[in-house]
Amino acid sequence: MTPAVTRESRLTEPTERRYLMLSEFMTDGSLIAVCDALSKLSGLEIGLFNEQAQRVVRRMPGEQAAPVGSPSQGSVAEPAWKIADDHTIDGVLGEVPIIVGGQTIATMRVGAGDVPSDARASAAQHLMTVLSRLRRTAAEFCESSLAQRRGLSELGVLFDLTAMLVDGSDDGVVLKRALESALRIFSLDAGSIVLLPEDLQSVTGEKENDLELRAAVGLSEAWLESDEALSHDRVFDRQALAGSVVMVEDLRESSEVRIPDVVAREGVGSFVCSGLSVRGQALGVLRRYGKSRRTVS
Repeated sequence: MTPAVTRESRLTEPTERRYLMLSEFMTDGSLIAVCDALSKLSGLEIGLFNEQAQRVVRRMPGEQAAPVGSPSQGSVAEPAWKIADDHTIDGVLGEVPIIVGGQTIATMRVGAGDVPSDARASAAQHLMTVLSRLRRTAAEFCESSLAQRRGLSELGVLFDLTAMLVDGSDDGVVLKRALESALRIFSLDAGSIVLLPEDLQSVTGEKENDLELRAAVGLSEAWLESDEALSHDRVFDRQALAGSVVMVEDLRESSEVRIPDVVAREGVGSFVCSGLSVRGQALGVLRRYGKSRRTVS
């Protein structure tokens, strides 16, 4: 592809990937309360563990806890939960992970508790079924919350870009800001924006010398200067320019990739590619990469 950005703007540090934490979704500690209630009903021990394998328990009334928030945010609230001193469960019989945004934010573990040894297997089987249903409900709640946050983030990006356009900012600066925002919203690590010449509506061949690089984040100089197409017959770019969103869980395992050795050296895994257009006219392609395998939705 034809470079059209400076070395400094191309070779930047990768965008920090934001990992989800259970504490982001914990409010009144209701999930812990449900686990405690199920423990009493079944006689088995149920422990809720966060993304760092730390056990989370309810905080008793009057018990001191680190506050959530800060005075600068206008309010300081004490959480209804805390991190336990003991992270073990005796006689683990099974576990149910809670997955949000492709990441495990919590795990419900089942222990032997007070149930006699000859009845544990049957009791655990029934309890695991209940926990699986609880897992789905909790995950749906968290996914909904995550979608709302993402929508607010996208709205903020729109305001930022609108302000830059009103101020008459350079289009290269606007494109780079848009790319950084897209990576932040989807928690991806690297990406680029390439534009088509005005007389082209699509791409052909196995070389990318028909594209102009306008912005990049987190990609090596060797990757950006290469004119080798990522996919056979430019299928990724052609589908994106036709209006599709191309999503690949792991480029290192995709049969569509024509340069697997280059992909391995660059260390990219997941991939999202979408077209840029105005009033139905294709302008270019927005490419986003993750450093690991990931399902992007």
